[in-house]
Amino acid sequence: MTTYTLSPTRVTLLRVMYLFIVFGNALTILPLIVFPENNIADANTVVASMLGALMLLSGVGILFPTKMLPILLWELTWKTIWMFNFALRMWLDGGLDSYAQESAVAVAVGLVTVPLVLPWKYLYHSYQPRLREPWFGVRLDSTGGES
Repeated sequence: MTTYTLSPTRVTLLRVMYLFIVFGNALTILPLIVFPENNIADANTVVASMLGALMLLSGVGILFPTKMLPILLWELTWKTIWMFNFALRMWLDGGLDSYAQESAVAVAVGLVTVPLVLPWKYLYHSYQPRLREPWFGVRLDSTGGES
């Protein structure tokens, strides 16, 4: 099996992306988590919690950039869903309100930068189908060890 490694430049770019996510969310989301406006649990608190988790896990990504690549895939996935399923439909129906416009700009930045930084060849070779884990637990050989 061929082992694929990333160049130091690519690893640095990944770290910069994780750092960008940490600082961006620290400025915008962390105050909402630390100093909530009220004691109501609604959709806004769910979003703040999810983005807070993204911020913390991106902090881990600074230390372990390749092990945390699924976080960047999640970031790209949710931004793609939001942009093309919600913002685009709202725009086609008559325009975006001020909140949606602000969000669309922030989401667009991620939709441009994350795919540029992701090591697509590395991801393909790390997650290709022949390396799937078994559906029904770990296979054991006759001695009781993993096969």
